[in-house]
Amino acid sequence: MLHFSLPHRYEDALVLLLTEVLNRIQFRYNQAQLEELDDETLDDDQQTEWQRYLRQSLEVVAKVMELLPTHAFSTLFPVLQDNLEVYLGLQQFIVTSGPGKL
Repeated sequence: MLHFSLPHRYEDALVLLLTEVLNRIQFRYNQAQLEELDDETLDDDQQTEWQRYLRQSLEVVAKVMELLPTHAFSTLFPVLQDNLEVYLGLQQFIVTSGPGKL
């Protein structure tokens, strides 16, 4: 793996880029635009517009993580933690049925 020192002046810009990309792929911040993306029609690469948007966004996230792993982790962790808490909070709404019930 190639290691190099990223000039400090780029760090803030890359962290801001990471934050913006993360916000743009979350419905809580970007619902209107995300709902406009086609999630049914496949293109020549067998991807929907939604899948392509998500893949390209996650490629940006991955690249920033390669360049600034510590900064990226400290930016990404709270986002993942928030979403995990929401997901785990759904458990209270799960209804389990008794034996013989569907």
